[in-house]
Amino acid sequence: MDGKGGLYMKKIIFIGWHHEEEVLNGPSNIFNSITKEIPKFLDEGEYQVISPETFNKDSKKALLYISNLILKSKGNIFLVNGNGLKFPYVVHILSHLSKKNDYYLLSHGLRIVEDKYLGVEGRATYYKMEKHLVNKFPNIIAVSEFLKSKMIENTKRNKPTYIINNGLEYINKPKTKKTFLEGRSIHLITTGGVKRVKGIEEMIEVIHNINSNENKYKLYLDIYGGYDDEHLYKSVLESIGKDPNGYVKYKGIVKKEELYEAYRQADFYLGLSNFDTFNMSVLESLSQYTPVMITDRCGISEILEDKKQGVVIHKGDNYFEIIKSFLESLDEDTYEAMRDNSRALYEENTIDKSIKRYISLLKKEEPIY
Repeated sequence: MDGKGGLYMKKIIFIGWHHEEEVLNGPSNIFNSITKEIPKFLDEGEYQVISPETFNKDSKKALLYISNLILKSKGNIFLVNGNGLKFPYVVHILSHLSKKNDYYLLSHGLRIVEDKYLGVEGRATYYKMEKHLVNKFPNIIAVSEFLKSKMIENTKRNKPTYIINNGLEYINKPKTKKTFLEGRSIHLITTGGVKRVKGIEEMIEVIHNINSNENKYKLYLDIYGGYDDEHLYKSVLESIGKDPNGYVKYKGIVKKEELYEAYRQADFYLGLSNFDTFNMSVLESLSQYTPVMITDRCGISEILEDKKQGVVIHKGDNYFEIIKSFLESLDEDTYEAMRDNSRALYEENTIDKSIKRYISLLKKEEPIY
């Protein structure tokens, strides 16, 4: 009850490194997308967004404001974005001092697992803090069952953990769809950049292995995105530069409009990730009627149906044999059905539908597991 004898209105308070500038992927963009669209679903008094931008990018002022707000709050809901440890740790500590609120951490990944593919060392303190946070935070919303399983495996977490898949902004249907790929080269796109965690070496190997065989088609792969290991980056560029056929090309980081045009022109998205807790690029591809070939180490694979929107490959299986067999089995009707199913799955996973799941969970309107 409020002070006037009426019902007390719970407020959902979103906390994070809320970057207003446009980014193509990552935890900041997911959080940004949610807070940008939330006014469609909640009245002004039902929510609040707090970030360094709220205080002219002054994170110290933001933390002080968050601390005072939590300590004075009763019956509110705090959702903190899991991009880094600073804000989540402050909220976690304060949750012990102000127990009449609900606290949720939106988790996108585990640095201790991702860093294994980067060869990063000397972060033992960070990993220890990450493990403690994931193990002890009152409620966690993970972006996939895959991430949830890795949390339990690495931190032994046994507190409530919910799954809400990421959603993508609504994108109008392309005006045209490409025709069936039989009898011509097959063009693939990958947008995770030159990164070992994204399986870039495996993808290049598959392309060259398939093209070195006698097939009725040739595969071409365009790589979009940045890199996180300069040695790997230079090695990959040197390797693909020696290929006289130009089967693999590195396109770098491009504007959003150019990237979506590349999705539209591609026959398939290729994502042989080693560890990818969701992979928004798959949703982006599906939105353009472009089916996918991905591993089950992509969290989004959980919502795909094998052979319906493309193919899901178990990590460690023979990529060469599975992809070769899959492509050889395609006919026009099957491929066109995959295109339509791809767009349909995307439309089931827009940001609006994702936000409705958040609100249902946070307001306890219905259970979401």
